[in-house]
Order: sequence, then structure tokens, then C-alpha cells
Amino acid sequence: MDIIEITSIATVFLIGELIEWAIFKHSGMNWYFRFGRTANGNPIISTIKVAVGILILTIFLSPFLLTPLVNTYVNTLILQSQNPYLLLILALSFSLLWIWHHIVGKRWNTEQYGLVAICILALIGYIYSNLGISTAFNSPAPSPSTSLTVYGKLENIGNGTNITQIIFRNKDTPSLATLKGNTYTISLPNENASYNISADWQGKYPWQRGIVYAKSLSTHNINTSNSIALQYNLTLNAPASFIDVVGTASTNTFPLAWASSINYTPSNQSTQPILTKVNYGGYNLNLPNFVSYKVTIGFSALSGNNCSAGTYELHINNGSSTISNVDWKC
Repeated sequence: MDIIEITSIATVFLIGELIEWAIFKHSGMNWYFRFGRTANGNPIISTIKVAVGILILTIFLSPFLLTPLVNTYVNTLILQSQNPYLLLILALSFSLLWIWHHIVGKRWNTEQYGLVAICILALIGYIYSNLGISTAFNSPAPSPSTSLTVYGKLENIGNGTNITQIIFRNKDTPSLATLKGNTYTISLPNENASYNISADWQGKYPWQRGIVYAKSLSTHNINTSNSIALQYNLTLNAPASFIDVVGTASTNTFPLAWASSINYTPSNQSTQPILTKVNYGGYNLNLPNFVSYKVTIGFSALSGNNCSAGTYELHINNGSSTISNVDWKC
């Protein structure tokens, strides 16, 4: 979880705390609606009811009600603003004050006034750094942004494989994304368009390379009147550089003998031969992808003599990470 995600979550909880504080009033062991009481002065709502209500709201309803708010508005606000850490300081300080004074019911003291001061200073600093003094009195109409920032995660990439290039192509116009680890960022023209997305991948060996395609992106339904950022994760299905091969080896040809080893020799001599042991008739090894192998099984016998027999071919050209039930019999 990065600082942007933490700030988004803290900001959403800040909104929820402000709403709750505006509705409920805490006095002693009871809670009241802030705008009225019953005729005899009894609390309109008891502490247990408030606790249950907050529990239901935060645990069961918040993930469904607040997730669109976070993804659509709060992330955009944070990504487009200056000094977002001030918003994080404001949200954390107010959350502590909300719990300390409002939920626990602690009377005002010097420490709480200090938290109030921190909240006010963080709010003023955030507004000043993003709007400035002049915009509060004479703010010109915002001009449409000329670019749309698209960012996201790269998902479903095979073991040992790296993405070297991502291209967003609108008709015949390509745009190159900036890569950082398993994330990307790209600036696109702020217009209604459709983009075909391709990614170049590279494995651990020179022959392991190719192109995969992600789901296309359409910006037709995006509000582009102002500067905006859009999160769009890419599922690439890039194949793995290495494949786990799992299976068994046995013989009916040699009496009182058993398979003890399997030797995989690449047919194109692209890598060194790979030898694996067979334990109780089973084996498991890791082989480079996109290679054809000549397979030779070694046997051990009760007489103490060892021999090799059986020549097979194994062609690995697989996008998954595991090949199961590869059984050799001689």
C-alpha cells in the first residue's frame, strides 16, 4: 500500500467522521441526536445503538458505498493536488481528535486543542498550496486540460518475465508508457478516443520475447472538462520464463530396476543439459520455456549396475507456469 492509497482511505474516513459528528452528540454514557431530545430529556438513542450503527456503517456498508467515491474523486483530488501529505496529516489528526473527544468523551484539554491547531494549519496549508490567495478572490474559469493521465498495475505476468514496453495506439498514432516495476503511467490527449494496448515482454533467455495484448481503453465516457487522472490496470497474460514440470518415471522393460534420474538436453543447445533425480517414481523440476528437449531416463538395479534407456521428446511452448502429469515409461 503506497502513500496515495493511505491518504485516500484516511480522507474518506475523515468525511465519514465529519458526518457522524454533525449528527450525534455524546454526553456522559449516552448519545443524542444533535438537533433534539425527547420530551422528558432522555436520550433519543442509546450508546449501544450508536455503537452498532457505526459498526454496520464502517464494516458492512463502507466498502460498497465509499469505494466508488475513493476511485472516482478522492484519488483524482490527491493525484492532481500539491502537497497531498498535508491532507494525510489533517485526516490522521482529526481522526485522533474524533476518537479522543467525541467517541471516548474526554473533556477538552491542551493536547486536544493542539490537535485542533494541527488540523487548522494543515487545512490552510493544503488550500493555500493548491488554490493560492489570489484564486480565493479572483479565480478565472478553469480551462480544459489538454492531457489525460492514465496509470495502473501490470497483472498476470509469468515467472521470470519482464515487460519492456507498453504502447497505447489510437488508429495509427502510438503513445509510449513509462514503466516502473509492475506499474505504468502514460499521458494521453484529453479527447474521446479508443486505444489498443500492446506490451513487449522479455524472458531470461534471448529467445523468450514477444508481444501480448491487453483489453482496449475507451475514453468516450470520461469527463474531460478538467485535468483528470484515470486508473486502468492491465492484465497482460505474459508467459513465464520457466515452467514447472511434474510427473513420474517407471519401467516395465528392465527387471528389478527403477528409474533414478532424468536428463533433459535442449535440442537447440540453447542451455546446458538439466539432470533431475527421481524419488519414489516421481520428479519435479524447473525448465526454461519455449524449448524442445531430448529426454533420457537413467535406471538403477539391484545388481548395482546402472543404465540409460528410453529417448523421448518434450516440447515446451506454454503460457502457464506448470505442466503436470508428464509420465515417462520404458
